[in-house]
Amino acid sequence: MSKKNELATQQGGEIVASQYHRDYKMEGEDNTDSVMPRVILHQGDISEKYYGKQEKGTLLNSVTGEILTARKFHPLGISWKEWIRLGENIGDRIVYRHRNKADVPAADLLWDEDETKKPKDRAPKASLFYNFVVLFEGATEPICLSLKAKSKLQRGAAKALNQMIKIRVARKLDPGLYELDIIDASNDKGKWKDVKIRPIGNPSEDLAALGYQFWMVFSDKSIVVDIDKSDDAEEPDDTGYDPNKDE
Repeated sequence: MSKKNELATQQGGEIVASQYHRDYKMEGEDNTDSVMPRVILHQGDISEKYYGKQEKGTLLNSVTGEILTARKFHPLGISWKEWIRLGENIGDRIVYRHRNKADVPAADLLWDEDETKKPKDRAPKASLFYNFVVLFEGATEPICLSLKAKSKLQRGAAKALNQMIKIRVARKLDPGLYELDIIDASNDKGKWKDVKIRPIGNPSEDLAALGYQFWMVFSDKSIVVDIDKSDDAEEPDDTGYDPNKDE
């Protein structure tokens, strides 16, 4: 939301509070109460190894493999950052996952500046994810939208989404309605699919009510997301990634 639009909203009259406004929950503990599937953005050969043959850019449920056709979603108002380290090879188990950066071994956060190495060998061992619990239109269960800090587009989308939700909730509104666009991305190392997120107004009454019900269930729990094995696979590196600006 631009500053101009913020001012226009503030000066445009009284803001009517939503009956579905809620506190914005920023999770930070490691106690697990609930495991939640996440949205998979199918990237072709690597994702196919785990989820079968699908068109590149298809959205999938990480647990059921179900295709997600909806693109409009309503955030519950629960989010957190998480540092995850997978094994050295594609398909390895998770070595660790931490919600607090201080718990991550310092060496795993270092970016190797040796440009003669492959991007995957230069990148930090621990990958940062921004997690948002959302409810897609037409869905009956929430799912986690995990955005990767190593993608400049996803990192920007995560920060913008976080700010928009916080502004709406501070004004006693529900967290809002957003649309996820799947776009083509590329650099000198290859091509892949990425995402952009944009606000599109207010959710329907039914969607807002269901989202609020789930928020009541999950807001006092610490959620762990089902992470697919291909998250740190050999996808093209984003040339805009800066390990010193991941906050």
